[in-house]
Amino acid sequence: MYLKALEIQGFKSFADKTRLTFEKDITAIVGPNGSGKSNISDAILWVMGEQRSKALRGAKMEDVIFGGTEKRSALGFAQVSLIIDNSAHIFDNDSSEIMLTRRYYRSGESEYYINRESVRLKDIHSLLMDTGLGRDGYSIIGQGRIAEIVSNKSTDRREVFEEAAGISRFRYRKEEAERKLEKTEENLLRINDKIDELEMQVGPLKRQSDVAKRYLVLRDELRVKEISAWMTTLDKLRAQAADIKAEYEQASLSLEKAKHELEALYASSGSITERMHRKDVESEQARERLGAVESEAASCESEAAVLRANVKSSETAKARMLQDIAEQESRVEEIRAGIAENVARIEQLDADLGELAEKSKVNNNVLEGCRMKLKNREDMVAQLSERLSSLSVEGRSMDSRIHMLSEMEKDYEGYSRAVKTVMRETQRGNLRGVHGPVANLVRADEDCALAIETALGAAAQNIVIDSQNDGRAAIEMLKRMDAGRATFLPIDTIRGSLMRDAPVNDPGFVGVAFELVRFEARYEQIMLNLLGRTVVAETLQDAVRMSKNNGNRLRIVTLDGQMINAGGSMTGGSSAKNTGILSRANELEKLRRQRARSAENEKKCQNELDQARSSLSAVRYQLDMALEDQTELRSTTASFEAEKKSISASVAQLRLLLESLSGDSESRRSAVEASQRQIEGFRKRLETKEAELAAQREKASAIRAEIAHIAQEKLELEGKPGAPVRPHRAEKAQRGDGGEADS
Repeated sequence: MYLKALEIQGFKSFADKTRLTFEKDITAIVGPNGSGKSNISDAILWVMGEQRSKALRGAKMEDVIFGGTEKRSALGFAQVSLIIDNSAHIFDNDSSEIMLTRRYYRSGESEYYINRESVRLKDIHSLLMDTGLGRDGYSIIGQGRIAEIVSNKSTDRREVFEEAAGISRFRYRKEEAERKLEKTEENLLRINDKIDELEMQVGPLKRQSDVAKRYLVLRDELRVKEISAWMTTLDKLRAQAADIKAEYEQASLSLEKAKHELEALYASSGSITERMHRKDVESEQARERLGAVESEAASCESEAAVLRANVKSSETAKARMLQDIAEQESRVEEIRAGIAENVARIEQLDADLGELAEKSKVNNNVLEGCRMKLKNREDMVAQLSERLSSLSVEGRSMDSRIHMLSEMEKDYEGYSRAVKTVMRETQRGNLRGVHGPVANLVRADEDCALAIETALGAAAQNIVIDSQNDGRAAIEMLKRMDAGRATFLPIDTIRGSLMRDAPVNDPGFVGVAFELVRFEARYEQIMLNLLGRTVVAETLQDAVRMSKNNGNRLRIVTLDGQMINAGGSMTGGSSAKNTGILSRANELEKLRRQRARSAENEKKCQNELDQARSSLSAVRYQLDMALEDQTELRSTTASFEAEKKSISASVAQLRLLLESLSGDSESRRSAVEASQRQIEGFRKRLETKEAELAAQREKASAIRAEIAHIAQEKLELEGKPGAPVRPHRAEKAQRGDGGEADS
């Protein structure tokens, strides 16, 4: 890994654009305090994606931008570019060098670039991962960083080692995958809730679907029947048109035949026309006299006919008006009955609407209650879901920790190479009589664990065996495999004793170490040998006082891991908690108990959540049913209101019609009386005209006799062959036609 150059502009004390070029050899930057040396390392950290302002020696991220001086105004952004050699293709990029750029504005916006192409912060971290420059990298180690790494827990140191080993990328991918899985599980919960909600809507939607399908079927049947009716009507019209066309053609043929016959008759009448003309002149004078008489008679007849028609029309009108009056009186009764019936229906509708209003007040109360229940159930489900998620995350965290500690215990993490080799060969069956390291065979309460580990010291890795022969075989195996050295404690040989003069009455005395541990009975002499002569005190001050009071002949350890040896020598200092083998075993046991309780709580929470979801579904169903009932009541109420409005309008119209009919009946009765008087006048005038008509008819009879004589002569002429057969005026007069002869 080779850093080629660093460009800084507007970052902390670098107001102007500054470029630092690093040579192949070691580059050191020296200068007095306050000259900006640390700002360079801060710039490198910052451009590689550092997000903690405290790590950049600032209170907030805006502090990295040049803040200005008395002679120079503040800048609006900070930018740093780091150029790294990539000729060896350390990075997954084809370019020979990599330029990382970060720009930050006072508005809070950040921009990241790789080779001047805009990227995300995640892309920067992904690029630098497993190169030693990542977030957990070891390439930049500031003041106190080494001591922090050494004193940290093994899990914290592991991150540095993983970065150095090049596997941190996979750890981050694993964590990201776990986050995605958690998010997917949450989405599944929401999807299940949505499915439950949609399942409750299936029933109402199915009923609506059945109604719609029935409507479509009936609509198609109606359309087919309408088309059939129109086709039947069309066939009838076509048949009628064919019949009418045939009748028309027959009549046309008859007309043409009659025209031909008439033309033939006119052609043969030419020779007789002259003679008949003379007779016509003779009879014309008689007809003129008859015409005058007939005209007068016709006038009288016309006036008499008018009078008769007036009488008949007046009588008809009178009868019609009487009939209308009777019909109107019947109609009035029907209207009054209809008004009474509609008024009764309105009263019934008012009663029904009142009952519906009472029911609506009760559906609203039920609906409000359902909504309150639904809100409570939803809140309960949300709380239980959140609690279950928290318990699940906590459980997975404990499972991960238990798995890690179990693997460490299984792999004898923290033990020497020799101990690991002996235990591995024992598991393979190559060694016999091996019970295991002392630390694996003894247990202590959490508050005493550090004191017991301190008291055991290196003896915690001593291996307990059945006999010296078993120890000899194990030692020969270690020599043969060049696997290091180990101490063996044969059960049949080791003996120990418990101190009898323990300072039990001294302040701060906790107990003899042997009495503060738990083990199997067969290991009693081993534990007496290791812990039977060691006293546990609360504090170092208590231990010093006990040692002096007992002539510095006691071996004393404190609860925080300090030790005073027999003879007065002291061993102590800082000690990381929960890092020893015994503490690890205690933690593993404690975690397993906690995990069992957590699993029980998680199962209980899941059951409560299932019950809450079931209750929520039931309340949702009740709410849907209540909403359907409310909709039905509203629909019924609207229907009743519309019917009431329609009936009220009908009653108003009937009352107006009743008033109109009552007034019309009175006017019609007056018209009947006037018509009766008019009929009497018409009858008197008719009698007068009929007398005049009789006199005119007598005069016409005499003139007709004269015309009959002339007509007889014309008949003789018409009887000749070829003469036109035409009726004379006298003949027409005898038939009552009164027409004139053709000239």
